[in-house]
Amino acid sequence: SDLVVDSQGQISFSDANSDAISKNAADDAARQIRQDGIFVLTIGLDGDGGVDGTLLKRLANDPASPIYSSTQPVGKYYYSRNAGQLGSIFNSIASEILRISR
Repeated sequence: SDLVVDSQGQISFSDANSDAISKNAADDAARQIRQDGIFVLTIGLDGDGGVDGTLLKRLANDPASPIYSSTQPVGKYYYSRNAGQLGSIFNSIASEILRISR
């Protein structure tokens, strides 16, 4: 079980449960932000632990997301294999911001 109650009645969660709670909180926050008409752009910088691209696509409401919603602002997920690619991603984001603001 993911839920553990110790001898003092304190409840603790497993790592898997904590991860799910964190993802749900991020999904809810991003959905509320998008409902206010705000575009969400996310960057996944790969590292030793990898990147949860599915979550970042969901948060941005990227059309490639498995739960993309056409009723909310369309965001974009950017994947960066390493820090050296961030400059071009930031340039793309700047262009996207200029496009949205017109």
